Amino acid sequence: MTGLVDEELVSHYPESLKYICHNGSGYDQVDAEACAKRGIVNSIELTNSGIKVSNTPGVVVAATADAGIFLLLGALRNFNHGIFELRRGKDQLSLLKYRELED
Repeated sequence: MTGLVDEELVSHYPESLKYICHNGSGYDQVDAEACAKRGIVNSIELTNSGIKVSNTPGVVVAATADAGIFLLLGALRNFNHGIFELRRGKDQLSLLKYRELED
């Protein structure tokens, strides 16, 4: 599931739900406080001590680095201009101008 996991959504989860794992770095889309409150009534802990929240740190590190390098190279090679001209119907290689890296 995608999107914000807030207090309203948590209130509709079944009592059998024990864990939520966000597949990415951090869990800013999950209201961890609302999950922790689940199963606590009048400050007395029930057998369900709330929904535990975790994440998978490091799983998107390589993909993020790849995207960053791709964007950097695209900016250096003026890639956006070439794509724009191709979409306008100009397919000449001379339109794909780029800058050489200098020391």
